[in-house]
Amino acid sequence: MGQPSVFAVLGYLLPRARSYSTRLSNRARYTGCDVISEYGNHVATTLESQQKSLLDNPFLFCRNIRLQRPANDVSEAPGPAPAPGPTVLTITTGSPINGTVNVPFNATLAAAAGIPPFVWSIVGTNQSPGPGLTLNSTTGVISGTPTSASITTQTYIVVDSTKPTAQIAQKALTISIAAAPQASISAAASITNALSALPTITPFALPNGTVNVAYPNIQLDATGGIPPYTWSVAPALPNGLFFNLIGLGIISGTPLHASNGRQLIP
Repeated sequence: MGQPSVFAVLGYLLPRARSYSTRLSNRARYTGCDVISEYGNHVATTLESQQKSLLDNPFLFCRNIRLQRPANDVSEAPGPAPAPGPTVLTITTGSPINGTVNVPFNATLAAAAGIPPFVWSIVGTNQSPGPGLTLNSTTGVISGTPTSASITTQTYIVVDSTKPTAQIAQKALTISIAAAPQASISAAASITNALSALPTITPFALPNGTVNVAYPNIQLDATGGIPPYTWSVAPALPNGLFFNLIGLGIISGTPLHASNGRQLIP
């Protein structure tokens, strides 16, 4: 009877290698191992000396078994990885979502993982994200034109298309709508400057008149301030003279009495 195969010897010396001697002996080639004694000494290096040492001495051990698989052997090749299952569905949109009164608003809610298409909704009977806004349940778009300043916090829900049981995620989001901005600082400054510049009346001095002689029509003018202007005079003009207090600011008439005075026309 011939000598036992190397795999049989390995199976005898190393119980853990017994399965290898049966499963791999027909398609894997033994290329060597580290043969050591029971005291840990390395006693064989070449393949032939390893075989002889293992067969002649039952107290030797084989460590670091080396096997070589044929290049065309695919029997042990791993199969394709199974398709990953759906991961946990989550809403990724941050909060708050800001807008301004009377300014068109558009924001898209977003979800991560899960299987699209998604269906969006709001917890409760009020499905409005805020005054003047609507939620598209298919696209997750919140749009519209805010009609009033508000801060609205609601819980939004998204449902995916996982079969047989759909995944559901929810998250509280706040939509903050600010009031429309007031007049710009530059415009306010312009108004302030205009108010601070008092009107100036021209002509500053009026011509003298003569009793019973028609006074030449004099039209007063003003610059500065904010027109239109309203005129007044104090004390009253001499008898027979008239002053148009609204609009053109014209002095006209015929003096009836001699007088000498000064009038303030603000």
